[in-house]
Amino acid sequence: LAVTFWRIVIAATLLGGLGALRGSRWPRDARVIAWLALSGVLLFAVQFGGIYLGLGSGMPAGTSALIASCCPLVVAVTQAVLGDERLARVQWLGAGLGMTGVVLALLDRISQPRSVGPLLWSLLGLAGFAFGTVLYNRHQAREVDPRVVASIQCGAAAVVLAPWALLSGGLGVPFTARALGATGWLTFINAIGGPLIFFSTLCDAAS
Repeated sequence: LAVTFWRIVIAATLLGGLGALRGSRWPRDARVIAWLALSGVLLFAVQFGGIYLGLGSGMPAGTSALIASCCPLVVAVTQAVLGDERLARVQWLGAGLGMTGVVLALLDRISQPRSVGPLLWSLLGLAGFAFGTVLYNRHQAREVDPRVVASIQCGAAAVVLAPWALLSGGLGVPFTARALGATGWLTFINAIGGPLIFFSTLCDAAS
């Protein structure tokens, strides 16, 4: 969580700086800022916090990836229930088959009490990813520069991650080439490049 916190802080700063260099306007509507902040907490704090704590407590990387890959199914079903999207019968069938396959793959972990903790952390990460996506879709700030959007969201996530990381081992990152290299990769590729591509995709889909 320490690495996650610092990469989010650096991303928020650099993305905000890029937005400022482009002369982008920051939103002034408190509701817009609040929705962006809430979706950022879900997407960047809850998602990564849950997934990484699940991995740290024993969840295999492959199983964690399987759980996270359910996000499109959860998003589609949630948006259909909320009336934001219509699913044909075959799509409902596909979503049901997909979720059934994941449950079957996880049965061995669900049946083992010692594995409940890692599974619950991973499911929390999935929930953050899915519901953060749904929330952003419902309250898109299309007039706001994606860099500014990501900066606000990362900043809000950092506020939540700071105490969470302190309670989970602190905010220190080892000053080794391996640790700093991993942090740099996660920052510039995942925390900066990832959100920009993610939000651009959502905007294209909405239009």
